[in-house]
Amino acid sequence: MVRITQVSVAREADDLVVSAHISMPGLEDIAWYRLPAESGTDVEAASDAFVIIGLIIAMGSDHKLEFSMPLSARLRYNSRAIQSIFVDWYSKKLANAAIRVPRRDHDAQPLQTSAISCFTGGVDSFYSFVTNQDDIGSLLYIHGFDIPLGRTDLREETATHLLNVASSADKELIEVSTNIRHFLDPAVEWGHVSHGPALATF
Repeated sequence: MVRITQVSVAREADDLVVSAHISMPGLEDIAWYRLPAESGTDVEAASDAFVIIGLIIAMGSDHKLEFSMPLSARLRYNSRAIQSIFVDWYSKKLANAAIRVPRRDHDAQPLQTSAISCFTGGVDSFYSFVTNQDDIGSLLYIHGFDIPLGRTDLREETATHLLNVASSADKELIEVSTNIRHFLDPAVEWGHVSHGPALATF
């Protein structure tokens, strides 16, 4: 069973550290996201993000998810459709998961009011950015997805390049980091399956 507990949001210097304890087949550890302090996320938003991660892990492992925090009613309802779509796409890799998650009575309004484009500097993300530039307020780069967290040299080089791109287009660059692949990779394939749900957590 995949169990997610101890969701928290804590201020550390100029960052917000969003974390949760994840227990899954073969692994038990703390998952975390490090965000800019001004992102303003809260425990409810963090809970919804971790449920997305837990769901895809459960679908790729023992098909059971247990979560201690109340979940967005909208996300809980849509989880059936999400599972159906992913099982149709990846029927040899995923199966529907049984979910034991309390429901939240209300859904808060989204904190983000402008569009954010996930941006790596690659061909696909450049195309998305260039063709939708007028609608995009910020570019988001996630350390720990394409570049391992331990490659600090490459991280600094990439960050400098992306900042130059964002500055030239008069856009904000938001840099975040996470160890979530530590939990996703043992359960599901990153390239075809889990990178989309991982992006959805932001």
